[in-house]
Amino acid sequence: MSPLSLARMLLPIIVSALAVSPPAQAAKLSRIAPVSPDHQKPDFVFKANRITHTKSRGTLRIVTMVNPVERPKLFDLFYRLNTEICKRIKYQCSTEFFPPARAAAMVESGEADGENYRTREFAEDGKYPHHLRVEAALYTANFVAWGKPNSQRVRSWDDFLQIDDGVVYLFGSRKVADRLAALDGGKLMPVHSIESGVKMLESGRASYFVTSDPYSVCRAIEDRRMAGSVERRGAIESVETFIYLNTKHKRLLAEMKSAIERMKKDGAYTAIIQDHLHQSSACAL
Repeated sequence: MSPLSLARMLLPIIVSALAVSPPAQAAKLSRIAPVSPDHQKPDFVFKANRITHTKSRGTLRIVTMVNPVERPKLFDLFYRLNTEICKRIKYQCSTEFFPPARAAAMVESGEADGENYRTREFAEDGKYPHHLRVEAALYTANFVAWGKPNSQRVRSWDDFLQIDDGVVYLFGSRKVADRLAALDGGKLMPVHSIESGVKMLESGRASYFVTSDPYSVCRAIEDRRMAGSVERRGAIESVETFIYLNTKHKRLLAEMKSAIERMKKDGAYTAIIQDHLHQSSACAL
């Protein structure tokens, strides 16, 4: 056989071998899932792909009355809890701040899908018929009274009625407004920010500031260098708060309830709450 004939016979074999060479195979795999030297096991790549490419059932718009500028730690807590719940029911979700009345109206109309940081009795008076409660508590709000060091200590809502001093609270907090509605002569005064409440104490225009967000009060005290001038004067009540959904999401109530219960059982909920407490000022604990 002549050299020319031999070359013609071997050429197709050589071309075929080059077409499936290891470098070509590696290039093809890298387009699917680039693998770093530390993560070359196939099971890692497959697991990562399952997580990354999980199909979402849609996006839920969750609103909250917690202002992220004024109360960043509490807002971040709700953002993390909402995100974990949505992930477990295969939804994406957003967490957005709106003033209390606006947030409630958005959920009631269906403009928003749900809201959190509402008490058990929030919709029981019939004012919000399109709000449905997820029957698993998401967060416990601890109402605390703040005042000057020489002010009388309080341990219940009734104590305020006996003292009969001026009390300020955050606008939109129905719990405080309802519990202290019997205070005489305009002694119950709403304020629009944590800082305003602390200023009222500082100026002597109020004797107590009642809020369920001690972390933000501590930050305001520290920012204004008022440590020792304003302090806790008593824990009043612990109240469970819930997520409420618009009635169009009635089918999600059981799923969300189950997701929250599983988070509490498997430790995810505790980890998020503990991280929140760890990042908070010592004065709030």
